[in-house]
Amino acid sequence: MTYHTLLELAAVFAKLSLLSIGSSATIVGQMQRDVVAHGWMTAAEFTQAYGLSQSTPGSGAVIAVPIGYKAAGLAGVLVAFSAFYVPTFLLAIYVTRVWHQIRGSRWPNAVRISVMPVAIGLILAAVYTLGRATVQNLPGLLVIGAVAVVSLRTKLPTVALIGGSMALGAVFLR
Repeated sequence: MTYHTLLELAAVFAKLSLLSIGSSATIVGQMQRDVVAHGWMTAAEFTQAYGLSQSTPGSGAVIAVPIGYKAAGLAGVLVAFSAFYVPTFLLAIYVTRVWHQIRGSRWPNAVRISVMPVAIGLILAAVYTLGRATVQNLPGLLVIGAVAVVSLRTKLPTVALIGGSMALGAVFLR
């Protein structure tokens, strides 16, 4: 571990923190590119770490923990996690202050409406990026397709979808 690595972690995660719109899902694609480009993880390792971070309770931004650890151990965890949360925390305090002054204006609603398609596009780009790193064969693609169709067509709880996809994966993706 070097101080240079810690500074790089801080810069990358602070940038990603400020670029996320609505949730950390909007920056997953960029996060994967940055993490792989710095050599902290391979694309496959990132996808596995992202999957694990999504299975934990709380924020999906927990992905900062395994990335920080792989890059620089415990110090990396602390730097990546702090750099991901502190900038948006400070920005939220500032925006809340400004919001109270302009909330009667038409601009806040216009900004909210215009940002929504951007956030959706970024989430779809993240799905594509993770899919490219994960799907290596036709059975894997079919499992993803089946889970997507069932998710869109039924009201099955997420835990049932996860269990079903794990069963499909165990049978078809050995």
